[in-house]
Amino acid sequence: MKTLTYSEKLKNPLWQKKRLLIFERDNWACQSCGEKTINLQVHHLKYFAGLEPWEYQDHFLITYCEVCHQTEHLIGKEIRESLLEIINADRIYIKPLAQLCNLIEGFDGFYPLLKNFLNDCQIEFLKTKRGNAA
Repeated sequence: MKTLTYSEKLKNPLWQKKRLLIFERDNWACQSCGEKTINLQVHHLKYFAGLEPWEYQDHFLITYCEVCHQTEHLIGKEIRESLLEIINADRIYIKPLAQLCNLIEGFDGFYPLLKNFLNDCQIEFLKTKRGNAA
């Protein structure tokens, strides 16, 4: 039996159904910038070995527009202190949730400042990252 590539897995009807549920939950809008007219994509906030894309709990999935999704993957884990400056300047296109999580992991005192930028699903995700201490 041939192993499917990740791209092939994303064509699976189980993933297609899951992504539509996430789009609906997120009101068909990017959760970073609020965009509704750019191609929307579902991003996995964290990857777990052995799980198929559609097997993730909903709070590990988030809707991003194509621009924010690309930003999420391009920036990776490189931004730390400069992210807070970007957020405070309200440069909304560079607020992917995973970057906020990286900042919180590195600088515990930033959580009270960052939580104002998050929706309920993002806060749930952060609670799991922080052991429900959020």
